[in-house]
Amino acid sequence: MTHIAPPGAFDTNLGQVVRDRRTALDMSQDALAADLSISAPVLRRVEQGLTSLPVADLLRVAGILQIDLHALLQEPQIREQSDASRLVAGWLMIESAKDRRAVLDFLHTLVGD
Repeated sequence: MTHIAPPGAFDTNLGQVVRDRRTALDMSQDALAADLSISAPVLRRVEQGLTSLPVADLLRVAGILQIDLHALLQEPQIREQSDASRLVAGWLMIESAKDRRAVLDFLHTLVGD
């Protein structure tokens, strides 16, 4: 199933990836901004997900931050699972038939038949 990211989610995720990688390299915003020939306030807005960069600048960001372009442009992940998917994931982790039966009995007690 394909999930469409909400508006701004791509820019927000891109900004977080840039910020995380920049700080992992112990690089200041000023240093990265200077390497990109942009102002520090523009870089700050990129890292906050408020604006984006042209493709040519994204290629330069990837090179400067020593990160794969694919990793830089990764699609935002859904950070929280729905209750239903957590329930299914939990169910699949139960190996014992006896334990599964106990879970089903508990659910029937909660919601009835």
